[in-house]
Amino acid sequence: MGLASVDEIEPLRYLNVTETFNDGGLAAEAITLTGQDLTSSLPSRQPSYNYSQTNFNVAFILLSENGSNPSSENISTMEWIANNAPAIWNESTWGRSTMNNYVSPITPPITNPVSTPAQSSEDVVLREKERFVGENVEIVTRTIGRILLQVEEHGEAWYVEPTSRTKYYLQDGVAAFSAMRNFGLGITNTDLEMIPVGLDERFTDTDSDGDGLFDSLEIGLETDVHSVDSDGDGFSDLEEVLNGFDPNGSGEMQTSASLVKRLLGRIVLQVEKNGEAWYINPSDGKRYYMPNGNAAYDIMRFLGLGITNNDLSTIPL
Repeated sequence: MGLASVDEIEPLRYLNVTETFNDGGLAAEAITLTGQDLTSSLPSRQPSYNYSQTNFNVAFILLSENGSNPSSENISTMEWIANNAPAIWNESTWGRSTMNNYVSPITPPITNPVSTPAQSSEDVVLREKERFVGENVEIVTRTIGRILLQVEEHGEAWYVEPTSRTKYYLQDGVAAFSAMRNFGLGITNTDLEMIPVGLDERFTDTDSDGDGLFDSLEIGLETDVHSVDSDGDGFSDLEEVLNGFDPNGSGEMQTSASLVKRLLGRIVLQVEKNGEAWYINPSDGKRYYMPNGNAAYDIMRFLGLGITNNDLSTIPL
């Protein structure tokens, strides 16, 4: 994969049989192949070692028969693989490569996501309190930190807060922005930069320089909203963000799989700046900037996970 230079390849030693005897004995010569021997017989690698890819996006997709959901065992196995794969990959590549993984969620079709509920906020909360049938630990654990959309109602949005393991109603973007900030966890700038940046082209915002990064996100990243290439290195801000490079300077952004895993589903607030809020999406382990109610609404609409009334009724309120 190009993660090691030729000089780092350990020599390969083997015995080459040169003669066999009737008594079962044999004669052999010891052969040693160096990394240079192994690679010289092959076409040159493109790109070369110095420019080989080190960051990979990997999708874990669990398929099931049409009309049925995967079993809880299959889901648990998939989640274990997804949660542990980045750390295993990073260790097996000597810390030289990172993996951003995504688990395809079980999502019923959403025909009208986050529409205006026919009932008031108080009525919706009361309705769900009356529907509560007792906690299903498996469902709660699977939905922690996620935004859930009621596909059998009017797309009402709920956030399952990781600490209390209870659901909170998000009536609209403004309410979601306020509520989710209240659940915020302080984070330093250094730690925040260890979490990959998330992008979704469906979000609604202005892109003044047309580089593919919305202005609000550029403000959050402190890039130039009027320059396609903020650091002038010949690569657009979008290219650098998508490939894990620093749009404000040289080199790759260092990420921490363990930190991401610990913060999945949390809202983090930049304590060394002005309390800027970011949502760590459990589905892809990336941070999404949430500067206002409009951004919170987009996160609800496009990062939400559909849920049935029966499943929602097993999550405490």
